[in-house]
Amino acid sequence: MGLGACWFDSSPGHFLIDSFGWFGRRWIFHIPSRQAWRLNRVIMPKTFGYMLTWTTYGSWLQGDERGYVKHGQILRGNKKLVDLCERFQKEHTVKLRHNEKDIVRRAILDEAERIGRTIEALAVCSNHVHLVARYFPEPIGQTVSRFKNVAAAALRKHGRGGRVWTRGFDKRFCFDREDLIRRIQYVKNHSP
Repeated sequence: MGLGACWFDSSPGHFLIDSFGWFGRRWIFHIPSRQAWRLNRVIMPKTFGYMLTWTTYGSWLQGDERGYVKHGQILRGNKKLVDLCERFQKEHTVKLRHNEKDIVRRAILDEAERIGRTIEALAVCSNHVHLVARYFPEPIGQTVSRFKNVAAAALRKHGRGGRVWTRGFDKRFCFDREDLIRRIQYVKNHSP
């Protein structure tokens, strides 16, 4: 069985390993958080990097017809769930304009340089951001918060008010050079 991807899910208390076994059978292991710290000490030092994805506020709701990620799993669309999420949305959906995408890109790259982070690929789209970075021993949640915060601050300086990003993010770990290259290529192909 080969290790395909590994991530913490968005709910507290679980670490997920997504693995493909013989004949392409997919296995997803849920490991309670009290054991996850042990696994983290073993897996993270072997990590080449990771791909991070986050969305603009209201642009990719749970239940979206394109599919959506929940607890590390990609789920199919659900119209009733989208309608419910839209009713609870407190602000307008955010779609970044061309100049705003450039502002976000520059803010993230400047922050990465300032803190000594290697970003291998970055795609800032109107409704989401993909970023592939080399492994760094800072918790990934702090890394994403840092990049979201500097990007939102840069946008505010240029007149964008209100919330910009949704809570949370998706992360996919790269455990070898080939996986890192695949993620980089995905993001480069995704660039607007």
